[in-house]
Amino acid sequence: MVPGSIRVVIGDTVTEGQVLGLMGNSGNSDIPHLHFQVVMDTPSFLGAEGYPHVYRSFDVIGGVDQTLAEERMSGPGYPVTRLWSEFGDFVTFSPHPVSQENSLTENWAIVRLP
Repeated sequence: MVPGSIRVVIGDTVTEGQVLGLMGNSGNSDIPHLHFQVVMDTPSFLGAEGYPHVYRSFDVIGGVDQTLAEERMSGPGYPVTRLWSEFGDFVTFSPHPVSQENSLTENWAIVRLP
């Protein structure tokens, strides 16, 4: 997210359509994006158990080749920081978006939200 743009704090109640912050390109990334996960119990970046959540509508615009990413990571001396710097190598965009309604996104799907 854009640093300084977050408009909510822990404990706030939010409503549909409320702006929570602005999506940007911070951290180690090539394009603006947002990692989003609904977590039950104790939040943890890597160890949290995600809770399924349904979106009213979204378009699938591409995907990440998880097999290729795992093959690269299995090589000797391949640090996770390198994976993120090469992440664009694993992404494929679809020529035609596929609209979805009232469903959960697939793992590794690249989606566009309305």
